[in-house]
Amino acid sequence: MTTLGQMASSQPPVIDGPDTALKLLGVDWSDAVSAIGTAAAVVVSLLLALSSWLKSKKADTRLRATEEKLELDRQRREANLVSAWIEDHYLPSHDGTHYIRQLSAHLANEGNLPVHNVAVGFTCPNTGAESRVRMGPLSVPPVVPTLAPRTHRTWDLTLALLAWSDEHFSYIDDIRTDVHFSDSYGSRWHRGSDGVLCSDDTADSPLFTELSTEDGMQQLGRNISVANPTSIGITFVAALRDAVATGDVSEVLEFLAPIPAWSDIDQEQCSKILGRIGGLGFASHVHYPAPQVAYLRFVDEQSIAKRSHKAELVEIAGEVMTLIFLPDLGWRIFTIGNATSPDAIEFPAGSLGNDWKQTRP
Repeated sequence: MTTLGQMASSQPPVIDGPDTALKLLGVDWSDAVSAIGTAAAVVVSLLLALSSWLKSKKADTRLRATEEKLELDRQRREANLVSAWIEDHYLPSHDGTHYIRQLSAHLANEGNLPVHNVAVGFTCPNTGAESRVRMGPLSVPPVVPTLAPRTHRTWDLTLALLAWSDEHFSYIDDIRTDVHFSDSYGSRWHRGSDGVLCSDDTADSPLFTELSTEDGMQQLGRNISVANPTSIGITFVAALRDAVATGDVSEVLEFLAPIPAWSDIDQEQCSKILGRIGGLGFASHVHYPAPQVAYLRFVDEQSIAKRSHKAELVEIAGEVMTLIFLPDLGWRIFTIGNATSPDAIEFPAGSLGNDWKQTRP
């Protein structure tokens, strides 16, 4: 029989006091609870900090996006104030017998900041096609380095557009402009022939584009006569080849300006000129630095393959044929080599004027 003393001695001892705390997996329960509570607090703090950081980052992102949009809107407002267009009007002739149609290109910056590296081009309808033919800058400088604020510039296109007239020297209709430029913030813009302004983010582009025979002929102009400098250049090279082959330079003389420098040209000189330009390609766009002066460029194959990065200027190798427009004769070759500045050209007396009805051939 089990006695009460034995029962009492067989029961587990009473757990009492801090020194006899229950242990779980070797960890004091009170310490475990404290550690778990601390860890939870740290996690909550981290989550709160992360949430606050994410909200701050989103706010910063929205703020930057807003600032970028406001900046782009500000730049667009400035860019919208740059435009180019063509106007034509009629002036009475000096003798009062007829009107003279005068066409001019206009370039304006109505903003408060300058724009840079401005390039203006012109297009006209393509015969039998929906696309438009690029005519080049015509009388506008290929690049206007800076167009100051509140500036309006004009250039006379009347004689330059004779190459695009019909056989009766009636000017072509629906000539449009497009303009590329950089704003004062360094952004590049393009206003197309439809008048729409857009960001011009083209990284680079070819300086020259190879054209099909049909497209090339379209870009040469519609009036293939002495009213077209490119027509003069092409037929002059053919005349040089004939002169070198036959020794007869009479046909070559028909393309040269009546100046002393060309009076004694012979077969040997024709051969030298042909050696300089005969193997070069034609740049289809003629530049007119002054109303009765034209530059026709001959470029080599290496230059044709070059590319332009955004608005940078690229040096090309080649020759420039400088032509002058003379009454009753049309375009005639003045020099071949470096471009001759208009103010270095001595015209025959009475040759300069704006009455093309009197001076055209």
